[in-house]
Amino acid sequence: GGGSRFALYVDYEWMGRRGFRLFEIFDQEEKTRGPFAGASTVLAREWQCKANLLDKGCKLGGRMAFQPKTEKPRRLHWTTRRSTDGIIQSATLHVTVSRGSVTSAGRKLDYVEVDQQSDRITEAFCKLLAMRAIEGKEEGKEE
Repeated sequence: GGGSRFALYVDYEWMGRRGFRLFEIFDQEEKTRGPFAGASTVLAREWQCKANLLDKGCKLGGRMAFQPKTEKPRRLHWTTRRSTDGIIQSATLHVTVSRGSVTSAGRKLDYVEVDQQSDRITEAFCKLLAMRAIEGKEEGKEE
Protein backbone atom coordinates (compact mmCIF):
# COMPACT_ATOMS: atom_id res chain seq x y z
CA GLY A 1 0.00 0.00 0.00
CA GLY A 2 0.91 3.67 -0.05
CA GLY A 3 2.37 3.53 -3.53
CA SER A 4 5.02 0.97 -2.65
CA ARG A 5 5.64 -2.25 -4.55
CA PHE A 6 7.52 -5.41 -3.78
CA ALA A 7 10.35 -7.03 -5.71
CA LEU A 8 12.25 -10.31 -5.50
CA TYR A 9 15.99 -9.98 -5.97
CA VAL A 10 17.81 -13.14 -7.08
CA ASP A 11 21.49 -13.87 -7.61
CA TYR A 12 22.99 -16.54 -9.86
CA GLU A 13 25.01 -17.88 -6.90
CA TRP A 14 21.76 -18.62 -5.01
CA MET A 15 20.11 -20.59 -7.81
CA GLY A 16 20.87 -24.05 -6.38
CA ARG A 17 19.03 -23.25 -3.15
CA ARG A 18 16.46 -20.95 -4.83
CA GLY A 19 17.56 -18.12 -2.58
CA PHE A 20 16.14 -14.61 -2.85
CA ARG A 21 15.77 -11.32 -1.01
CA LEU A 22 12.48 -9.40 -0.74
CA PHE A 23 12.43 -5.61 -1.05
CA GLU A 24 9.66 -3.03 -0.79
CA ILE A 25 10.30 -0.15 -3.18
CA PHE A 26 8.78 3.23 -2.39
CA ASP A 27 9.61 5.34 -5.41
CA GLN A 28 10.51 5.18 -9.06
CA GLU A 29 14.11 4.49 -9.92
CA GLU A 30 16.17 7.62 -10.49
CA LYS A 31 19.03 7.27 -12.91
CA THR A 32 22.24 8.38 -11.24
CA ARG A 33 25.15 10.26 -12.73
CA GLY A 34 28.85 10.29 -12.00
CA PRO A 35 30.57 7.20 -10.63
CA PHE A 36 27.27 5.29 -10.43
CA ALA A 37 26.18 6.04 -14.00
CA GLY A 38 24.06 3.20 -15.31
CA ALA A 39 22.97 2.37 -11.78
CA SER A 40 19.87 3.80 -10.21
CA THR A 41 18.91 4.64 -6.66
CA VAL A 42 15.62 3.69 -5.06
CA LEU A 43 14.00 4.33 -1.72
CA ALA A 44 13.53 0.80 -0.41
CA ARG A 45 13.57 -1.46 2.60
CA GLU A 46 14.32 -5.12 2.84
CA TRP A 47 11.88 -7.59 4.41
CA GLN A 48 13.24 -10.69 6.08
CA CYS A 49 11.83 -14.09 6.80
CA LYS A 50 11.00 -14.26 10.50
CA ALA A 51 11.84 -17.76 11.70
CA ASN A 52 10.54 -16.96 15.20
CA LEU A 53 7.21 -15.55 13.97
CA LEU A 54 5.66 -19.01 13.85
CA ASP A 55 6.61 -22.24 15.51
CA LYS A 56 7.38 -24.06 12.26
CA GLY A 57 10.42 -21.97 11.43
CA CYS A 58 9.41 -19.29 8.97
CA LYS A 59 7.00 -21.51 7.12
CA LEU A 60 3.29 -20.87 7.47
CA GLY A 61 2.05 -24.22 6.24
CA GLY A 62 4.76 -24.13 3.61
CA ARG A 63 4.42 -20.37 3.20
CA MET A 64 7.03 -17.88 4.39
CA ALA A 65 6.25 -14.87 6.57
CA PHE A 66 8.29 -11.67 6.13
CA GLN A 67 8.63 -8.60 8.32
CA PRO A 68 10.48 -5.34 7.62
CA LYS A 69 14.19 -5.55 8.39
CA THR A 70 14.24 -1.80 9.13
CA GLU A 71 11.47 0.54 10.21
CA LYS A 72 12.30 3.24 7.66
CA PRO A 73 13.21 2.78 4.01
CA ARG A 74 16.71 3.75 2.91
CA ARG A 75 18.12 5.03 -0.37
CA LEU A 76 19.83 2.09 -2.04
CA HIS A 77 21.93 1.81 -5.17
CA TRP A 78 19.83 -0.54 -7.28
CA THR A 79 22.29 -2.16 -9.66
CA THR A 80 22.53 -5.34 -11.65
CA ARG A 81 25.40 -7.33 -10.17
CA ARG A 82 27.97 -8.50 -12.70
CA SER A 83 30.84 -10.97 -12.46
CA THR A 84 34.41 -9.77 -12.99
CA ASP A 85 34.09 -10.74 -16.66
CA GLY A 86 30.88 -8.72 -17.02
CA ILE A 87 28.27 -11.50 -16.96
CA ILE A 88 24.91 -10.58 -15.37
CA GLN A 89 24.60 -12.19 -11.92
CA SER A 90 21.33 -10.73 -10.58
CA ALA A 91 17.75 -10.01 -11.58
CA THR A 92 14.72 -8.30 -10.07
CA LEU A 93 11.10 -9.36 -10.47
CA HIS A 94 8.12 -7.31 -9.25
CA VAL A 95 5.72 -9.43 -7.17
CA THR A 96 2.46 -9.03 -5.28
CA VAL A 97 2.14 -9.83 -1.59
CA SER A 98 -0.64 -10.72 0.83
CA ARG A 99 -0.71 -9.16 4.27
CA GLY A 100 -1.57 -10.98 7.46
CA SER A 101 -0.98 -10.86 11.19
CA VAL A 102 -0.41 -13.23 14.07
CA THR A 103 -0.66 -12.64 17.79
CA SER A 104 2.44 -13.58 19.73
CA ALA A 105 2.84 -13.01 23.48
CA GLY A 106 -0.13 -10.63 23.33
CA ARG A 107 1.42 -8.54 20.54
CA LYS A 108 -0.05 -8.32 17.06
CA LEU A 109 2.66 -8.88 14.46
CA ASP A 110 2.02 -7.91 10.86
CA TYR A 111 3.71 -9.79 8.05
CA VAL A 112 3.56 -10.25 4.29
CA GLU A 113 3.75 -13.36 2.14
CA VAL A 114 4.80 -13.41 -1.51
CA ASP A 115 1.86 -14.51 -3.68
CA GLN A 116 2.69 -17.76 -5.54
CA GLN A 117 6.17 -17.54 -4.05
CA SER A 118 7.56 -20.74 -5.57
CA ASP A 119 6.41 -19.77 -9.08
CA ARG A 120 7.77 -16.24 -8.67
CA ILE A 121 11.20 -17.53 -7.59
CA THR A 122 11.27 -19.79 -10.67
CA GLU A 123 10.22 -16.85 -12.85
CA ALA A 124 12.94 -14.60 -11.39
CA PHE A 125 15.68 -17.16 -12.09
CA CYS A 126 14.27 -17.77 -15.60
CA LYS A 127 14.46 -14.01 -16.21
CA LEU A 128 18.08 -13.99 -15.01
CA LEU A 129 19.02 -16.92 -17.27
CA ALA A 130 17.24 -15.29 -20.23
CA MET A 131 19.11 -12.00 -19.69
CA ARG A 132 22.41 -13.88 -19.48
CA ALA A 133 21.60 -15.78 -22.70
CA ILE A 134 20.59 -12.63 -24.60
CA GLU A 135 23.73 -10.78 -23.54
CA GLY A 136 25.90 -13.78 -24.40
CA LYS A 137 24.41 -13.88 -27.92
CA GLU A 138 24.83 -10.11 -28.41
CA GLU A 139 28.52 -10.35 -27.59
CA GLY A 140 28.80 -13.11 -30.18
CA LYS A 141 31.19 -15.09 -28.01
CA GLU A 142 31.63 -18.66 -29.12
CA GLU A 143 32.42 -20.90 -26.19
